[in-house]
Amino acid sequence: MLIAAQGHYANPQLWWAILFFAVGQVFSNLTEVFTAVFRAYQQMQYQAFTVIFGQALIVLFTFVAIGLDWGLAGLFGARLVANLLRLVAGWYLSRRRFIREAVSTDWRSMWYLLKESFPLGINMFVRRFIWRGGIVMLTTILNAQAPGQGDLAAGLLYGPIRLVEQMRIVPAALIGAILPVFAQQARLQPQKFRKTLAQSLKLFIAISLLLAVLMTTLAQQITDLVLGRGLAGASAILAVFGWIILFTFSNQFYEAALLAVGRQWVVAIGLGIGFALGAAATWFYLVPMFAAVGVAYGIMLSEGVVFVISTKAGGFFGVQAGTVDRKEDKELKRLAEDTGGRAFFTAEVIELERSFSAIARELRSQYVVAYSPINDKFDSKFRTIDVRLPNHKNLRIRAKKGYTATPPRNVGASQ
Repeated sequence: MLIAAQGHYANPQLWWAILFFAVGQVFSNLTEVFTAVFRAYQQMQYQAFTVIFGQALIVLFTFVAIGLDWGLAGLFGARLVANLLRLVAGWYLSRRRFIREAVSTDWRSMWYLLKESFPLGINMFVRRFIWRGGIVMLTTILNAQAPGQGDLAAGLLYGPIRLVEQMRIVPAALIGAILPVFAQQARLQPQKFRKTLAQSLKLFIAISLLLAVLMTTLAQQITDLVLGRGLAGASAILAVFGWIILFTFSNQFYEAALLAVGRQWVVAIGLGIGFALGAAATWFYLVPMFAAVGVAYGIMLSEGVVFVISTKAGGFFGVQAGTVDRKEDKELKRLAEDTGGRAFFTAEVIELERSFSAIARELRSQYVVAYSPINDKFDSKFRTIDVRLPNHKNLRIRAKKGYTATPPRNVGASQ
């Protein structure tokens, strides 16, 4: 951005505004590191404080810049200072409350974190293109037909897009609260994780469906209140965006669930396929046919494809959570349970680590129980074993289902 501004001989105000904006974004992104710390410790009040603190500073410094007539560079400079102070606040809270160690020099762990988080960066990048790329296509196609028409349509489209993007704070806040729980349950309590997953998905669908109905029904009133009167085109676009919420909220939930089980790449692949199909449909058909509303249809198509792929990938949760769906896996699971064991199905190294952790916990909870059967006949019949704890019904017992009464190898030996 700086090179482009300098190359086009931009005026100093614009050049400094671009510089301040870029540096301010760096500070804002670095603050998310400490936000992740607050989420990991499930101390969301610190995250809320840094967000409110930063937004309050932006508003305060913006009024100061306007009052002193500092121009465009002053506005972005004020935002830069606010983001820097928010970064310092996040660092201070995390350092004082949670992180007291020195800066790590474990390059192997750093590489592992980078590798695991890289798909998340791709997800953010592609999702931004899904939501903003349509504006570029709309402007290009319609301006080619009639100069200025694309800019006018983009103006009507940008307001609803920004409004819906801001509403995504709702699922983002919920995900920030439940992601640490997901990650812990997926590793330590796989069965409970599966139940929590189903319950949370119902909550997300219920919230998104309610917002979709409200936004579609009150599209005109919302447009008049937030964007201004006389924008009938914007209200029609907003009504379509209402149903996009149903997909995008659920997709954010799926992203958190897949992240908890180490399958970030599933979301990245889904977003890539969704973006490709949505962009192609938007460019060749939807915008030429429906103009600005066609961009909304294209975003709905992209998010819908991501939703379908993520829902299909939900079948992998059974493997991750210790349950299985394939016939072969069910047979192995039955064999393990009949002999007092447990079946683990791993597809990645991180899953193998979780399986060994679970096995280690169970080995520390084993007991050897012996008994003498009343029936002393060796008739080669299968006899069931039922182990119970009458005084501890809340505990789960994993033991052999029975044995076959075969004669001992040494016939002369006593039973």
